[in-house]
Amino acid sequence: MIIKALYKTLVNPEGAEGLSPTITIKDIAGTAVITGAALIAIADGFYYYNFAAYDASKEYTWVITAPSLGATEKYLHGATQQESVLTKALDTAIEGFTLVETLRLVLSVLTGISTGGGTNSVAFRDITNAKDRVRAVVNMYGNRSAVTLDVS
Repeated sequence: MIIKALYKTLVNPEGAEGLSPTITIKDIAGTAVITGAALIAIADGFYYYNFAAYDASKEYTWVITAPSLGATEKYLHGATQQESVLTKALDTAIEGFTLVETLRLVLSVLTGISTGGGTNSVAFRDITNAKDRVRAVVNMYGNRSAVTLDVS
């Protein structure tokens, strides 16, 4: 996770450069995860820190400090929150497929163009008609004996 900070001051309202800000990150229980790590200057008062140890299932708070600034300008604060229920649902596997992949298949069968009806090979196109999402080999009664899926 990239944490960005913008320092603007009364003296430098466009962005304060030449600072040496550091970051302290704590988990929600108050345990320090990162202490006093340096941020990297980008430009125009922007700085960033690559929080490589970030775990989306946890919550964090942080304070960024630019010691050379005055008391009212030197601190920036932030926090994260756990992944949303929706984010977790989108990444959860359903019989080996994510929710997004499952929806691609369902949309193609319910709303996409189909070809091969009445033959032994039926295909259902994606909703943009760019590719076959579902291809099935069927018998004379329409029963599927083999299915190929494309969720990409």
